[in-house]
Amino acid sequence: MTGSPAAGLVRAWVDLYTRGLPAELRAARCDEVADDLWCEQAEAATLGRSAGVDMALRLLFGMPADITWRLAQTRPMPAETLNRRSSMNSRALGLLALAAGVTWAVWLSAFVAIGAEIWSGGVAPWSIVAIFLGGIGFPLSAIGLAYQVQDRLGWLSALGAVMMVIGALVAMTDSTGAAPAILLLLFPLGSAILLWEVSGTGFVSRVVPIAQAATAVALSIAGVVGLPLDGGPAERATGALIFAPFVLSWIVLGVSVARGVPQPESAGRGSPA
Repeated sequence: MTGSPAAGLVRAWVDLYTRGLPAELRAARCDEVADDLWCEQAEAATLGRSAGVDMALRLLFGMPADITWRLAQTRPMPAETLNRRSSMNSRALGLLALAAGVTWAVWLSAFVAIGAEIWSGGVAPWSIVAIFLGGIGFPLSAIGLAYQVQDRLGWLSALGAVMMVIGALVAMTDSTGAAPAILLLLFPLGSAILLWEVSGTGFVSRVVPIAQAATAVALSIAGVVGLPLDGGPAERATGALIFAPFVLSWIVLGVSVARGVPQPESAGRGSPA
């Protein structure tokens, strides 16, 4: 009963954000979601309607809660404790990422509801500002975090930063969708690579780059199968679902960093004299 495409997307998302958890905890979460899917489809069958749209909407709007749940399961390394140090720089980076993420989330919702008209009339100036805020805010936040731990990063993080900047420039300037899809793909993929490197230092949760990589993979699949993302309401909703992990990851990162960047300190180490 849970073999619909929407149910498959839900299961794939659960499989993604539970990666790395203890087997018992992961199995319990998967069983809980599977039970919810079964109940929802059983109810829909009783009412004589399809549960696909409801599942897709629950997936989209439930992602922040899922990411929050996953972060709550993350345990500090045994030999280390994480001490949050807040500074003007970290707060500014966090607020910038948060503002850009929220703005893009609102823009995606408006795009699904309005369509191509979002680039015309009185809505157009706001759309341009929203795209530019994300195109500038996301790279600045990621590169700013990387700069704080530059001595612990390698060439891969530099490659990710370059890819992200190129992809951001394409996203800001290509409102017609005429640019090759591979260039737009550089945005989430480069961000995922850079933040994966940064996450190795304890500054960022691994969930953030994993969610961004999920968007890159979904964009690749959509490009291969020729899936339109800017046509009717269904196509626009699919596009919003593809970008949802990327956008929500920045909201999560923004909230986390605004609270203070975690700094690893050896357990039991006293304050320097």
